[in-house]
Amino acid sequence: MTGFFNDYDNLVTLRSGSAFFKTTPVPHLVIPLYFDNVLYGEVYGAEIAANWEVKKNWRLNAAYSYLTLDLHIEDTGTDDPDEEGRAPRNQFYLRSYYDLTDKLELDLSAKYIDNLPMENIQSYVRLDARLGWHIKEDMELSFVGQNLLDSKHQEFTSIKGS
Repeated sequence: MTGFFNDYDNLVTLRSGSAFFKTTPVPHLVIPLYFDNVLYGEVYGAEIAANWEVKKNWRLNAAYSYLTLDLHIEDTGTDDPDEEGRAPRNQFYLRSYYDLTDKLELDLSAKYIDNLPMENIQSYVRLDARLGWHIKEDMELSFVGQNLLDSKHQEFTSIKGS
């Protein structure tokens, strides 16, 4: 189990400048974006993790983490919900490692990730499975299934370049 608290100053953020119109080479609106060190605030949370050997051939790992970002814009003192909503507040996972035989393994994992409101990403549960066969000491064949509960879900957003 662990807890943490971090106090930050001069964090980098992206700010927009005043929009203006340009006529060359073709008429267009320019909205400048600037990197600026105007964020400050606290990041705190806790994590708990446990390992359990249920039997000689079966192991479980579980973990839960809680995270809070409390960030403010320096010149206004107001909260910055854009940055605060980019990290999941709650995460949980459970992993099972089961040795069916000396050469055959079955691993299952379930993970819950909280929503990311500023990225417009909903919370989701992910289930993965792996069946591994140790053909020889230095050779393994694995069959893996990922995201078994749904065909797709969004995990992050990206900035599309031109």
